[in-house]
Amino acid sequence: MRRHRIHSSQCYPPGRRGVILLLTATVRPQGVPGLTLLDAELRLQQYRDSLRFWAGLRSSKFDRIILAENSLSYEELSSLFSDFNDARILLVSVGPPSADAVSRGKGACEADLIAKAMRSPELIELQGFVWKCTGRLRVTNFATTTCRLSQGRVMTYDIPRDQSNWADSRLFGAPVDVMTHFADLAVVSVNEEQGTDLESVLAKWAGIAGPGGTANLRCKPRFSGQSGTTGTLYAASRRDRWLRQPAEIAYRALVRTGIGRRLC
Repeated sequence: MRRHRIHSSQCYPPGRRGVILLLTATVRPQGVPGLTLLDAELRLQQYRDSLRFWAGLRSSKFDRIILAENSLSYEELSSLFSDFNDARILLVSVGPPSADAVSRGKGACEADLIAKAMRSPELIELQGFVWKCTGRLRVTNFATTTCRLSQGRVMTYDIPRDQSNWADSRLFGAPVDVMTHFADLAVVSVNEEQGTDLESVLAKWAGIAGPGGTANLRCKPRFSGQSGTTGTLYAASRRDRWLRQPAEIAYRALVRTGIGRRLC
């Protein structure tokens, strides 16, 4: 595993609970079943657009933005993203998934990537809260849907009210140790041929963690980008945008006055 080195003055003291964004990336998926978006150039551009969005998201103050990738060498990865000079951004090359993980589907490969990234020294030393997001996607209401949740000690995700056996794996968060434990479990549990995907393993965490061990997001995350599984473009409907606009205007006004920043 290789990654960008950062100057010691940019490191946070051991034990500090930082807020970390982990973006999972596979620029060149090879042999992974269940994917329709395979164009490496298009995927790369989407990762770059996403990273630019997250780095510019001033309403959510990430201490680290980690792009973890599993199909490129460190040299390729660093050259493709060399124009990103934000000191918070770390590029981590974790190496490809095992043949066993590939045979068990894209969810197993994703879990393998998360598990390897969680052993990055920057994550372990921060002892903070990690928000994992599919690397090509943007969450346009991230500040709202995660408001005040980064201080928690539990796994946090979106579970539809009518589907207790499914949780959205595109965005979820947990403290470093909890996320590491979950990733290790998911690596050996996901088997899409047998009907066990990453989303069902994530949903089962509620039973493993016990009462109070999980929390739901404040509201539905609004994704922007393209699904790697179906190729579908994510975008809020005109009706959704019309209904949410007044609330978003009010929220931005609170942020400008400083009240929103104190609340979230």
